[in-house]
Amino acid sequence: MHNLKITFGLSSPVILSRYTTIDSIILARYFNRLRNQGKIGNNFIKTEDYFDEISKFIFIKNNTISGSIWYVPKDASISPYNAMFVKTKDLNHMQKFTGNIQKDDGSGEYKLYRFGIEALDVKEIYFYIHGDKNIIEDLLKGIKAIGKKNSAGFGLVEKITIEEMDVDKSFIINGEASRPLPCEYWNLESDRIMFYRPYPPYYEKTGKVPCYMPPTSLTEYEPIENSRNYISLKDINYIYPTEFAYNSVKEVMPKPDYPAMTENRVCAACGKVHDKGVKLKDAFKHSSNNDYAFLSKGDFVCEYCDWSIKSDTQNYLGYLLITEKYHKHIQGKNMEGENDKEKQKTRAELLSNLDELTPPFYIGIKSSKNQQHVVFKSTVSISNALVPFQYGNDTYIIDVELFNRAIEELKRLINETGISKIFWINREIIDGPVFQLPAKDDTQKNRKLLNDFYLKYDRSIRVFLNRAVITEEEKKKKKSKKVKKA
Repeated sequence: MHNLKITFGLSSPVILSRYTTIDSIILARYFNRLRNQGKIGNNFIKTEDYFDEISKFIFIKNNTISGSIWYVPKDASISPYNAMFVKTKDLNHMQKFTGNIQKDDGSGEYKLYRFGIEALDVKEIYFYIHGDKNIIEDLLKGIKAIGKKNSAGFGLVEKITIEEMDVDKSFIINGEASRPLPCEYWNLESDRIMFYRPYPPYYEKTGKVPCYMPPTSLTEYEPIENSRNYISLKDINYIYPTEFAYNSVKEVMPKPDYPAMTENRVCAACGKVHDKGVKLKDAFKHSSNNDYAFLSKGDFVCEYCDWSIKSDTQNYLGYLLITEKYHKHIQGKNMEGENDKEKQKTRAELLSNLDELTPPFYIGIKSSKNQQHVVFKSTVSISNALVPFQYGNDTYIIDVELFNRAIEELKRLINETGISKIFWINREIIDGPVFQLPAKDDTQKNRKLLNDFYLKYDRSIRVFLNRAVITEEEKKKKKSKKVKKA
Protein backbone atom coordinates (compact mmCIF):
# COMPACT_ATOMS: atom_id res chain seq x y z
CA MET A 1 0.00 0.00 0.00
CA HIS A 2 1.06 3.60 -0.63
CA ASN A 3 0.33 7.13 0.52
CA LEU A 4 -1.80 8.54 -2.28
CA LYS A 5 -3.11 11.91 -3.39
CA ILE A 6 -6.21 11.68 -5.58
CA THR A 7 -7.05 14.74 -7.65
CA PHE A 8 -10.36 15.27 -9.45
CA GLY A 9 -10.27 17.67 -12.38
CA LEU A 10 -13.71 19.27 -12.67
CA SER A 11 -15.49 20.75 -15.68
CA SER A 12 -18.47 22.16 -13.72
CA PRO A 13 -19.11 23.61 -10.23
CA VAL A 14 -19.26 21.01 -7.47
CA ILE A 15 -21.59 20.63 -4.45
CA LEU A 16 -19.93 18.74 -1.61
CA SER A 17 -20.36 18.58 2.15
CA ARG A 18 -17.20 19.89 3.79
CA TYR A 19 -16.73 16.51 5.46
CA THR A 20 -17.06 14.36 2.34
CA THR A 21 -14.18 11.86 2.43
CA ILE A 22 -12.55 9.90 -0.38
CA ASP A 23 -13.21 6.55 1.35
CA SER A 24 -16.96 7.17 1.08
CA ILE A 25 -16.63 7.68 -2.67
CA ILE A 26 -14.45 4.61 -3.17
CA LEU A 27 -16.54 2.34 -0.93
CA ALA A 28 -19.76 3.38 -2.62
CA ARG A 29 -18.19 2.14 -5.88
CA TYR A 30 -16.92 -1.00 -4.17
CA PHE A 31 -20.27 -2.03 -2.68
CA ASN A 32 -22.06 -1.17 -5.92
CA ARG A 33 -19.71 -3.54 -7.73
CA LEU A 34 -20.46 -6.32 -5.22
CA ARG A 35 -24.19 -5.80 -5.79
CA ASN A 36 -23.77 -5.99 -9.56
CA GLN A 37 -21.85 -9.23 -9.09
CA GLY A 38 -24.66 -10.63 -6.95
CA LYS A 39 -22.41 -11.00 -3.89
CA ILE A 40 -24.55 -8.76 -1.67
CA GLY A 41 -28.17 -7.63 -1.74
CA ASN A 42 -29.70 -4.18 -1.81
CA ASN A 43 -30.16 -3.94 1.95
CA PHE A 44 -28.31 -1.46 4.17
CA ILE A 45 -24.58 -2.18 4.38
CA LYS A 46 -22.88 -1.99 7.77
CA THR A 47 -19.40 -0.97 6.64
CA GLU A 48 -17.59 -2.24 9.75
CA ASP A 49 -18.76 -5.78 8.97
CA TYR A 50 -16.57 -5.66 5.83
CA PHE A 51 -13.36 -4.40 7.47
CA ASP A 52 -11.44 -7.57 6.57
CA GLU A 53 -12.23 -7.15 2.86
CA ILE A 54 -11.77 -3.36 2.86
CA SER A 55 -8.38 -3.63 4.59
CA LYS A 56 -7.04 -5.47 1.54
CA PHE A 57 -7.08 -2.24 -0.47
CA ILE A 58 -7.58 0.61 2.06
CA PHE A 59 -5.47 0.95 5.20
CA ILE A 60 -7.43 0.75 8.48
CA LYS A 61 -5.83 2.25 11.59
CA ASN A 62 -7.33 2.50 15.09
CA ASN A 63 -10.65 1.16 13.79
CA THR A 64 -10.73 4.02 11.26
CA ILE A 65 -10.71 3.77 7.47
CA SER A 66 -8.05 5.85 5.74
CA GLY A 67 -9.36 8.70 3.60
CA SER A 68 -9.26 12.47 4.06
CA ILE A 69 -11.84 15.14 3.33
CA TRP A 70 -11.37 17.15 0.13
CA TYR A 71 -9.12 20.16 -0.24
CA VAL A 72 -8.61 22.95 -2.77
CA PRO A 73 -5.09 23.92 -3.94
CA LYS A 74 -3.81 27.04 -2.17
CA ASP A 75 -3.27 28.84 -5.48
CA ALA A 76 -6.68 27.84 -6.89
CA SER A 77 -9.17 30.26 -8.36
CA ILE A 78 -12.53 29.71 -6.67
CA SER A 79 -15.97 31.26 -6.88
CA PRO A 80 -18.89 30.29 -4.60
CA TYR A 81 -22.50 30.78 -5.61
CA ASN A 82 -25.90 29.58 -4.48
CA ALA A 83 -27.51 26.94 -6.66
CA MET A 84 -31.27 26.90 -6.16
CA PHE A 85 -33.26 23.66 -6.21
CA VAL A 86 -36.76 22.40 -5.46
CA LYS A 87 -37.17 19.73 -2.79
CA THR A 88 -39.26 16.86 -4.14
CA LYS A 89 -41.46 14.47 -2.20
CA ASP A 90 -41.55 10.69 -1.88
CA LEU A 91 -45.17 9.97 -2.82
CA ASN A 92 -44.91 6.22 -2.27
CA HIS A 93 -43.52 6.67 1.25
CA MET A 94 -46.22 9.19 2.19
CA GLN A 95 -48.98 6.99 0.82
CA LYS A 96 -47.69 3.99 2.75
CA PHE A 97 -47.56 5.73 6.13
CA THR A 98 -50.34 8.30 5.86
CA GLY A 99 -52.85 6.45 3.72
CA ASN A 100 -53.30 9.61 1.64
CA ILE A 101 -51.93 10.74 -1.69
CA GLN A 102 -52.37 13.69 -3.98
CA LYS A 103 -50.61 14.72 -7.15
CA ASP A 104 -50.66 18.50 -6.89
CA ASP A 105 -48.16 20.59 -4.96
CA GLY A 106 -50.33 21.56 -2.01
CA SER A 107 -49.48 22.24 1.59
CA GLY A 108 -48.06 20.14 4.39
CA GLU A 109 -46.05 17.12 3.31
CA TYR A 110 -47.15 17.59 -0.30
CA LYS A 111 -45.63 21.05 -0.56
CA LEU A 112 -42.59 21.64 -2.75
CA TYR A 113 -40.16 24.32 -1.63
CA ARG A 114 -36.99 25.96 -2.94
CA PHE A 115 -33.67 25.80 -1.15
CA GLY A 116 -30.14 26.92 -1.90
CA ILE A 117 -26.89 24.94 -1.79
CA GLU A 118 -23.51 26.56 -2.23
CA ALA A 119 -21.69 25.32 -5.31
CA LEU A 120 -17.98 25.95 -5.80
CA ASP A 121 -16.64 26.81 -9.20
CA VAL A 122 -13.12 25.39 -8.97
CA LYS A 123 -10.97 23.48 -11.46
CA GLU A 124 -9.80 20.73 -9.13
CA ILE A 125 -10.07 19.26 -5.65
CA TYR A 126 -7.98 16.54 -4.04
CA PHE A 127 -8.04 13.92 -1.27
CA TYR A 128 -5.48 11.79 0.60
CA ILE A 129 -5.69 8.05 1.22
CA HIS A 130 -3.36 5.17 2.14
CA GLY A 131 -4.15 2.12 0.06
CA ASP A 132 -3.55 -0.09 -2.95
CA LYS A 133 -3.09 2.23 -5.92
CA ASN A 134 -4.11 -0.28 -8.57
CA ILE A 135 -7.36 -1.40 -6.90
CA ILE A 136 -8.37 2.18 -5.99
CA GLU A 137 -7.60 3.35 -9.53
CA ASP A 138 -9.77 0.54 -10.88
CA LEU A 139 -12.68 1.41 -8.54
CA LEU A 140 -12.54 5.08 -9.50
CA LYS A 141 -12.40 4.32 -13.21
CA GLY A 142 -15.41 5.63 -15.10
CA ILE A 143 -16.60 8.15 -12.48
CA LYS A 144 -18.39 10.88 -14.41
CA ALA A 145 -19.37 13.15 -11.51
CA ILE A 146 -18.97 13.59 -7.74
CA GLY A 147 -20.99 15.38 -5.10
CA LYS A 148 -24.67 16.31 -5.17
CA LYS A 149 -27.00 17.16 -8.06
CA ASN A 150 -25.00 15.36 -10.76
CA SER A 151 -28.16 15.04 -12.85
CA ALA A 152 -28.33 18.84 -12.97
CA GLY A 153 -24.77 19.03 -14.30
CA PHE A 154 -22.84 19.64 -11.08
CA GLY A 155 -19.53 18.01 -10.18
CA LEU A 156 -18.68 16.73 -13.65
CA VAL A 157 -15.31 14.97 -13.61
CA GLU A 158 -12.90 15.69 -16.46
CA LYS A 159 -10.01 13.55 -15.23
CA ILE A 160 -8.72 11.71 -12.14
CA THR A 161 -5.04 11.71 -11.20
CA ILE A 162 -3.51 9.44 -8.56
CA GLU A 163 0.04 10.09 -7.37
CA GLU A 164 2.19 8.60 -4.62
CA MET A 165 3.25 10.78 -1.67
CA ASP A 166 6.05 10.57 0.90
CA VAL A 167 3.82 11.43 3.87
CA ASP A 168 0.48 9.94 4.97
CA LYS A 169 -2.02 12.80 5.31
CA SER A 170 -5.11 10.61 5.21
CA PHE A 171 -5.71 10.78 8.99
CA ILE A 172 -3.89 13.84 10.34
CA ILE A 173 -2.47 17.07 8.86
CA ASN A 174 -0.44 19.43 11.07
CA GLY A 175 -1.79 17.93 14.27
CA GLU A 176 -5.45 18.20 13.27
CA ALA A 177 -7.74 15.50 11.91
CA SER A 178 -8.00 15.34 8.12
CA ARG A 179 -11.05 13.07 8.41
CA PRO A 180 -13.51 12.24 11.23
CA LEU A 181 -11.55 10.27 13.88
CA PRO A 182 -13.48 8.60 16.73
CA CYS A 183 -12.18 9.91 20.07
CA GLU A 184 -12.43 6.40 21.52
CA TYR A 185 -9.52 5.25 19.37
CA TRP A 186 -7.53 8.46 18.81
CA ASN A 187 -5.94 11.03 21.10
CA LEU A 188 -5.28 14.41 19.51
CA GLU A 189 -4.54 17.77 21.08
CA SER A 190 -7.61 19.17 19.40
CA ASP A 191 -11.01 20.38 20.58
CA ARG A 192 -12.69 20.32 17.16
CA ILE A 193 -15.07 17.57 18.26
CA MET A 194 -18.68 16.78 17.39
CA PHE A 195 -21.04 13.82 17.17
CA TYR A 196 -20.43 12.09 13.84
CA ARG A 197 -20.55 8.64 12.29
CA PRO A 198 -17.04 7.13 12.13
CA TYR A 199 -17.91 4.86 9.18
CA PRO A 200 -19.75 5.22 5.87
CA PRO A 201 -22.50 5.94 5.12
CA TYR A 202 -21.79 9.17 7.00
CA TYR A 203 -25.28 10.59 6.38
CA GLU A 204 -26.90 7.81 8.44
CA LYS A 205 -28.41 9.09 11.71
CA THR A 206 -27.46 6.09 13.85
CA GLY A 207 -24.04 5.25 15.30
CA LYS A 208 -22.89 8.81 16.03
CA VAL A 209 -20.02 9.15 18.51
CA PRO A 210 -17.64 11.98 19.53
CA CYS A 211 -15.14 12.43 16.70
CA TYR A 212 -12.20 14.72 16.11
CA MET A 213 -13.17 16.72 13.03
CA PRO A 214 -11.01 18.52 10.45
CA PRO A 215 -10.78 22.32 10.34
CA THR A 216 -13.28 23.68 7.81
CA SER A 217 -10.86 25.77 5.74
CA LEU A 218 -10.99 24.70 2.08
CA THR A 219 -7.19 24.55 1.97
CA GLU A 220 -5.01 22.36 4.18
CA TYR A 221 -4.98 23.67 7.74
CA GLU A 222 -2.08 25.81 8.85
CA PRO A 223 -1.74 26.18 12.64
CA ILE A 224 -2.20 29.69 14.00
CA GLU A 225 -1.43 31.24 17.37
CA ASN A 226 -4.53 31.07 19.53
CA SER A 227 -4.78 32.09 23.17
CA ARG A 228 -8.41 31.04 23.62
CA ASN A 229 -9.14 28.02 25.78
CA TYR A 230 -11.63 25.56 24.29
CA ILE A 231 -13.63 22.87 26.07
CA SER A 232 -14.70 19.57 24.52
CA LEU A 233 -16.38 16.39 25.72
CA LYS A 234 -14.49 13.42 24.29
CA ASP A 235 -16.05 10.61 26.33
CA ILE A 236 -19.83 10.98 26.20
CA ASN A 237 -22.70 8.97 24.78
CA TYR A 238 -24.72 10.46 21.94
CA ILE A 239 -27.11 13.20 23.09
CA TYR A 240 -30.09 13.51 20.82
CA PRO A 241 -31.28 17.12 20.63
CA THR A 242 -35.03 16.77 21.27
CA GLU A 243 -34.58 15.10 24.67
CA PHE A 244 -31.79 17.57 25.51
CA ALA A 245 -34.16 20.44 24.66
CA TYR A 246 -36.98 18.92 26.68
CA ASN A 247 -34.85 18.50 29.80
CA SER A 248 -34.01 22.20 29.66
CA VAL A 249 -37.46 23.67 29.00
CA LYS A 250 -39.81 21.05 30.50
CA GLU A 251 -40.97 23.47 33.20
CA VAL A 252 -42.13 25.87 30.48
CA MET A 253 -43.19 23.40 27.78
CA PRO A 254 -44.15 20.09 29.44
CA LYS A 255 -44.82 17.09 27.23
CA PRO A 256 -47.87 14.83 27.54
CA ASP A 257 -47.62 11.27 28.82
CA TYR A 258 -46.96 8.71 26.11
CA PRO A 259 -47.98 5.06 26.53
CA ALA A 260 -45.17 2.52 26.30
CA MET A 261 -44.96 0.63 23.00
CA THR A 262 -45.06 -3.16 22.88
CA GLU A 263 -41.61 -3.11 21.30
CA ASN A 264 -38.78 -0.62 20.89
CA ARG A 265 -38.82 1.31 17.62
CA VAL A 266 -36.40 3.52 15.68
CA CYS A 267 -37.59 7.14 15.46
CA ALA A 268 -37.86 8.44 11.90
CA ALA A 269 -36.84 11.91 13.11
CA CYS A 270 -33.84 11.44 15.44
CA GLY A 271 -32.80 7.89 14.51
CA LYS A 272 -32.66 6.70 18.12
CA VAL A 273 -34.38 3.61 19.53
CA HIS A 274 -37.28 4.41 21.89
CA ASP A 275 -40.06 2.60 23.73
CA LYS A 276 -42.54 5.51 23.69
CA GLY A 277 -43.94 7.55 20.83
CA VAL A 278 -46.64 7.79 18.17
CA LYS A 279 -47.28 6.73 14.61
CA LEU A 280 -45.70 8.96 11.99
CA LYS A 281 -49.03 10.06 10.53
CA ASP A 282 -50.24 11.10 14.00
CA ALA A 283 -47.16 13.24 14.63
CA PHE A 284 -46.79 15.02 11.30
CA LYS A 285 -50.24 16.37 10.52
CA HIS A 286 -51.00 16.97 6.84
CA SER A 287 -52.12 20.55 7.23
CA SER A 288 -49.09 21.93 9.04
CA ASN A 289 -45.97 20.07 8.03
CA ASN A 290 -43.58 19.80 5.11
CA ASP A 291 -40.76 18.00 6.91
CA TYR A 292 -41.25 14.54 5.44
CA ALA A 293 -38.16 15.13 3.31
CA PHE A 294 -36.04 15.27 6.49
CA LEU A 295 -37.27 11.99 7.96
CA SER A 296 -35.89 8.50 7.61
CA LYS A 297 -38.13 5.88 6.07
CA GLY A 298 -40.32 4.57 8.88
CA ASP A 299 -43.67 4.94 10.59
CA PHE A 300 -42.71 5.85 14.19
CA VAL A 301 -41.77 9.13 15.95
CA CYS A 302 -40.45 9.10 19.52
CA GLU A 303 -42.07 11.00 22.39
CA TYR A 304 -39.42 13.75 22.41
CA CYS A 305 -39.46 14.40 18.67
CA ASP A 306 -43.26 14.39 18.63
CA TRP A 307 -43.23 16.91 21.50
CA SER A 308 -40.70 19.10 19.65
CA ILE A 309 -42.85 19.48 16.53
CA LYS A 310 -46.12 20.40 18.25
CA SER A 311 -47.12 23.93 17.30
CA ASP A 312 -46.56 25.72 20.62
CA THR A 313 -43.37 23.80 21.38
CA GLN A 314 -41.66 24.32 18.05
CA ASN A 315 -42.47 28.03 18.08
CA TYR A 316 -40.84 28.28 21.50
CA LEU A 317 -37.81 26.13 20.63
CA GLY A 318 -37.16 27.84 17.31
CA TYR A 319 -35.10 30.71 18.74
CA LEU A 320 -33.09 29.28 21.59
CA LEU A 321 -29.65 28.82 23.02
CA ILE A 322 -30.05 25.79 25.30
CA THR A 323 -27.50 24.56 27.83
CA GLU A 324 -27.85 22.03 30.65
CA LYS A 325 -28.40 24.83 33.18
CA TYR A 326 -30.45 27.43 31.32
CA HIS A 327 -32.04 28.45 28.04
CA LYS A 328 -32.14 31.87 26.42
CA HIS A 329 -34.04 33.33 23.48
CA ILE A 330 -31.65 34.76 20.89
CA GLN A 331 -34.33 35.73 18.38
CA GLY A 332 -38.11 36.05 18.25
CA LYS A 333 -40.67 37.90 20.34
CA ASN A 334 -39.48 36.46 23.67
CA MET A 335 -35.93 37.77 23.25
CA GLU A 336 -34.83 40.31 25.84
CA GLY A 337 -34.21 43.84 24.54
CA GLU A 338 -36.25 46.95 24.08
CA ASN A 339 -35.54 47.34 20.37
CA ASP A 340 -33.98 45.64 17.33
CA LYS A 341 -30.64 47.34 17.90
CA GLU A 342 -30.27 45.78 21.35
CA LYS A 343 -31.31 42.37 20.03
CA GLN A 344 -28.83 42.55 17.14
CA LYS A 345 -26.08 43.45 19.59
CA THR A 346 -26.93 40.43 21.77
CA ARG A 347 -26.74 38.06 18.79
CA ALA A 348 -23.49 39.62 17.56
CA GLU A 349 -21.94 39.24 21.02
CA LEU A 350 -23.05 35.60 21.22
CA LEU A 351 -21.59 34.73 17.84
CA SER A 352 -18.38 36.62 18.57
CA ASN A 353 -17.89 34.70 21.84
CA LEU A 354 -18.96 31.14 21.05
CA ASP A 355 -15.83 29.87 22.76
CA GLU A 356 -17.19 31.11 26.10
CA LEU A 357 -20.13 28.69 26.01
CA THR A 358 -19.81 25.50 28.06
CA PRO A 359 -20.78 22.27 26.27
CA PRO A 360 -23.07 20.53 25.85
CA PHE A 361 -25.37 23.14 24.31
CA TYR A 362 -27.70 23.66 21.38
CA ILE A 363 -28.36 26.72 19.18
CA GLY A 364 -31.33 26.85 16.82
CA ILE A 365 -33.09 29.63 14.92
CA LYS A 366 -36.08 29.45 12.62
CA SER A 367 -35.14 31.11 9.35
CA SER A 368 -38.72 32.11 8.51
CA LYS A 369 -42.13 32.43 10.10
CA ASN A 370 -43.20 29.13 8.54
CA GLN A 371 -43.26 26.16 10.83
CA GLN A 372 -39.80 24.63 10.70
CA HIS A 373 -39.11 22.06 13.35
CA VAL A 374 -35.47 22.91 13.77
CA VAL A 375 -34.63 20.83 16.85
CA PHE A 376 -34.96 17.29 15.51
CA LYS A 377 -32.80 18.25 12.51
CA SER A 378 -30.00 19.63 14.68
CA THR A 379 -26.96 18.42 16.61
CA VAL A 380 -26.03 19.11 20.23
CA SER A 381 -22.63 20.81 20.53
CA ILE A 382 -20.09 18.93 22.64
CA SER A 383 -17.31 21.44 22.03
CA ASN A 384 -17.09 25.22 21.89
CA ALA A 385 -14.41 24.92 19.21
CA LEU A 386 -16.73 23.37 16.61
CA VAL A 387 -20.36 24.48 16.90
CA PRO A 388 -23.28 23.02 14.92
CA PHE A 389 -25.72 25.92 14.42
CA GLN A 390 -29.20 24.98 13.22
CA TYR A 391 -30.63 27.74 11.01
CA GLY A 392 -33.97 26.68 9.57
CA ASN A 393 -33.50 23.45 7.63
CA ASP A 394 -29.71 23.82 7.40
CA THR A 395 -27.04 22.79 9.89
CA TYR A 396 -23.99 25.06 9.72
CA ILE A 397 -20.80 23.84 11.40
CA ILE A 398 -18.90 26.86 12.72
CA ASP A 399 -15.17 26.34 13.18
CA VAL A 400 -14.81 28.84 16.02
CA GLU A 401 -11.05 29.44 15.74
CA LEU A 402 -11.41 30.27 12.05
CA PHE A 403 -14.64 32.20 12.68
CA ASN A 404 -12.97 34.51 15.23
CA ARG A 405 -10.08 34.99 12.87
CA ALA A 406 -12.48 35.78 10.00
CA ILE A 407 -14.26 38.45 12.06
CA GLU A 408 -11.04 40.39 12.56
CA GLU A 409 -9.87 39.84 9.00
CA LEU A 410 -13.18 40.97 7.55
CA LYS A 411 -13.12 44.19 9.56
CA ARG A 412 -9.58 44.88 8.33
CA LEU A 413 -10.36 44.08 4.68
CA ILE A 414 -13.47 46.29 4.61
CA ASN A 415 -11.50 49.12 6.16
CA GLU A 416 -8.54 48.74 3.78
CA THR A 417 -10.44 48.15 0.52
CA GLY A 418 -13.76 49.92 1.11
CA ILE A 419 -15.51 46.89 -0.41
CA SER A 420 -18.90 46.21 1.21
CA LYS A 421 -19.38 43.15 3.42
CA ILE A 422 -21.87 41.58 0.98
CA PHE A 423 -19.07 40.79 -1.49
CA TRP A 424 -17.00 38.96 1.12
CA ILE A 425 -19.65 36.76 2.66
CA ASN A 426 -21.79 35.71 -0.35
CA ARG A 427 -24.91 35.66 1.82
CA GLU A 428 -27.12 32.57 1.74
CA ILE A 429 -30.12 34.61 0.58
CA ILE A 430 -28.51 35.52 -2.74
CA ASP A 431 -30.26 33.71 -5.59
CA GLY A 432 -27.50 33.00 -8.09
CA PRO A 433 -23.79 33.83 -8.40
CA VAL A 434 -21.91 36.02 -5.98
CA PHE A 435 -22.24 39.72 -6.77
CA GLN A 436 -19.74 41.16 -9.23
CA LEU A 437 -17.49 43.86 -7.83
CA PRO A 438 -18.27 47.47 -8.83
CA ALA A 439 -16.08 48.70 -11.67
CA LYS A 440 -14.02 50.96 -9.40
CA ASP A 441 -13.17 48.02 -7.10
CA ASP A 442 -12.76 45.32 -9.76
CA THR A 443 -8.98 45.12 -9.68
CA GLN A 444 -6.68 42.11 -9.82
CA LYS A 445 -5.57 42.78 -6.24
CA ASN A 446 -9.13 42.90 -4.88
CA ARG A 447 -10.18 39.81 -6.80
CA LYS A 448 -7.26 37.92 -5.25
CA LEU A 449 -8.21 39.15 -1.77
CA LEU A 450 -11.76 37.87 -2.28
CA ASN A 451 -10.48 34.58 -3.66
CA ASP A 452 -8.14 34.04 -0.69
CA PHE A 453 -10.96 34.86 1.73
CA TYR A 454 -13.21 32.19 0.18
CA LEU A 455 -10.39 29.64 0.36
CA LYS A 456 -9.89 30.19 4.08
CA TYR A 457 -13.48 30.57 5.26
CA ASP A 458 -16.17 28.11 4.24
CA ARG A 459 -19.88 28.83 3.79
CA SER A 460 -20.77 28.18 7.46
CA ILE A 461 -18.38 30.89 8.58
CA ARG A 462 -19.40 33.40 5.91
CA VAL A 463 -23.14 33.00 6.58
CA PHE A 464 -22.77 33.92 10.23
CA LEU A 465 -20.29 36.74 9.68
CA ASN A 466 -23.38 38.59 8.48
CA ARG A 467 -24.77 38.37 12.03
CA ALA A 468 -21.58 38.75 14.07
CA VAL A 469 -19.94 41.80 12.52
CA ILE A 470 -21.34 45.32 12.45
CA THR A 471 -18.92 47.57 10.58
CA GLU A 472 -18.54 51.34 10.65
CA GLU A 473 -19.67 51.36 7.02
CA GLU A 474 -22.98 49.70 7.96
CA LYS A 475 -23.52 52.05 10.88
CA LYS A 476 -23.15 55.04 8.56
CA LYS A 477 -25.64 53.55 6.09
CA LYS A 478 -28.21 52.96 8.83
CA LYS A 479 -27.70 56.48 10.16
CA SER A 480 -28.07 57.91 6.65
CA LYS A 481 -31.36 56.03 6.12
CA LYS A 482 -32.77 57.43 9.36
CA VAL A 483 -31.83 60.96 8.33
CA LYS A 484 -33.55 60.55 4.95
CA LYS A 485 -36.71 59.24 6.60
CA ALA A 486 -36.77 62.18 8.98
